[in-house]
Amino acid sequence: THQAGSSISVTLGEGGAPHDGGHCQFALLYDNGNMFVVLSTVKRECLRAEGLSYTVPIPAGAPSGDAIFSWSWINAVGSREYYQDCGDVTIQGADGGSLTGPQLLVVNAPPSTVIVPGECPLLGLDFYRIE
Repeated sequence: THQAGSSISVTLGEGGAPHDGGHCQFALLYDNGNMFVVLSTVKRECLRAEGLSYTVPIPAGAPSGDAIFSWSWINAVGSREYYQDCGDVTIQGADGGSLTGPQLLVVNAPPSTVIVPGECPLLGLDFYRIE
């Protein structure tokens, strides 16, 4: 259970293949929603040595209710792979509150039809300019 206006502390494990970092996003999805709303984005530095602990803010106007908290990652080096992990959370927020923001970036995984090829340094650099 987390209070709207507070933060969620996230520590990522030191997996054996960090692929020189990458792009990650933290997002929330409420039961009646149809898209994840991004709370925080880390470009290029996710899973690098300094990029294992994050403080993810929950907007003060977030509504009360059960939600899904998501972490997603697209690696920087090698074939572009998409990873995601989720957990159930309860937000204690404003009655009638709302959560708006950018939609979670999904590439190289259904239902998205956006494909980002790997092994291409120029595309890798451009890729991290995605807003």
